[in-house]
Amino acid sequence: SDTSMGWVGLVGTVVGDRAGIGGQSDAVGVGDSSGLGSHVGGHVVGGGADLVAARAPVILERGGLRVAFLGYNDVPPWNFTARPGYPGTAPAVPADITRDIRVARTRADLVVVWFHWGYELQPEQNGRQEELARAAVQAGAALVLGAHPHVLLPVEEPAPGQLVAWSLGNFVFPPRSPQTARTAVLHVQLGARGVLGHRLQAASIEAEQPRFVAAG
Repeated sequence: SDTSMGWVGLVGTVVGDRAGIGGQSDAVGVGDSSGLGSHVGGHVVGGGADLVAARAPVILERGGLRVAFLGYNDVPPWNFTARPGYPGTAPAVPADITRDIRVARTRADLVVVWFHWGYELQPEQNGRQEELARAAVQAGAALVLGAHPHVLLPVEEPAPGQLVAWSLGNFVFPPRSPQTARTAVLHVQLGARGVLGHRLQAASIEAEQPRFVAAG
């Protein structure tokens, strides 16, 4: 049976670049039918018509498992941030993250949190990322995914059934160095108890396209 889950995390700085702040509600699929949300069945997390919508989870059910997805941005410019009556991305505020995850857990079996965080080309996670990941994990998130550094960073298991991927690197993106060309696809097996297993499938970006690397 098909147990894949389709969704889009809309927490990056490219949101404002694409549509401009004034047109952002269209970019996140809440302004008209041509927006991003309509192209992925409305499954967009981390951005919305206002702060409430940006922080709202998407809940998908596959294989009898209900999974809630949340997304947050921790990278400037901050004028992309949603607020009451104004579209944008969900800000990464630890107290809000804790509250959102706890609420989502009452509606779903598992919670997955996506962060746009860190610094470009950083060789390892920083204290701010650790603070946000700790908030998510302690609130009960099973899986924490990170992006923005443009390089592949470690995947760690802070506790049984929980997984943190500090940065998944680039994918369809022009590499500017060997570090940014090295990437991977993270495969995660989820169950009622959380993360049951995972593996990284190595890839390399060539001509802006990812190519899987044969295991050797």
